[in-house]
Amino acid sequence: MRKNMSLGLAVAILLGLISGIQAATINIGAVASSSTTGFYVLEDGSLNTTGKIRVGTFSISQSALSSIINGWTDKTPSLLKYNELNSYFNEVGIGGTRGTTVAGWSFSGTGAVAGTSNSVDTTIVSAGSQLYVWAFTISSFTSADFTLSSSLQWALVTDSVDWLAPSTGTKSLNLGQIDSAGVLIGTDNGTGTGLNNVNMVAAVPEPSTGALMMIGAVGLVAMRRLRKV
Repeated sequence: MRKNMSLGLAVAILLGLISGIQAATINIGAVASSSTTGFYVLEDGSLNTTGKIRVGTFSISQSALSSIINGWTDKTPSLLKYNELNSYFNEVGIGGTRGTTVAGWSFSGTGAVAGTSNSVDTTIVSAGSQLYVWAFTISSFTSADFTLSSSLQWALVTDSVDWLAPSTGTKSLNLGQIDSAGVLIGTDNGTGTGLNNVNMVAAVPEPSTGALMMIGAVGLVAMRRLRKV
């Protein structure tokens, strides 16, 4: 009897230890879906209805991130710039210990994104980590997707006060909470009353074949005139 009791006690202690070392989890939501929260909109102010947001942390500080971005010639999207930032990015909401995937983080036909990734392991995102939302008009990120065109746009936003990962429970990243200091890529159109549209930055379209031919023709005409002078 005592042997059985000792065995049962040992099993209970072992289960308690296993339970104690299991990592805690948190939930991270993101919302930009109404006139109250604001939207991630296109550069011209129209609603964006394609692409998705990526949510997560960076392994470098906001000031270091800003230094990289401000060191670029411009903030237009490109594969090179994306890869540079992505090398520091720690994404959540992609399954497993990084939290459940969120269908609502893809832009809807009304320009909205909203949803929560549950069970994000706190060993992936520790308490107090600064959270970011990276918005795109594309949903995959290969070199082909980054071919420069007028349709490719992006934005990157955060808030150093409100957008911090909790130790327990749920944190909602409401776009209405940020101000211009938190818009690292894009243009802040906040009103100070919760509405906080952020305009994305568009790529510079590559000149079409026709446009290049026109430039060449103009150049030839100019050269001929110079020769006649």
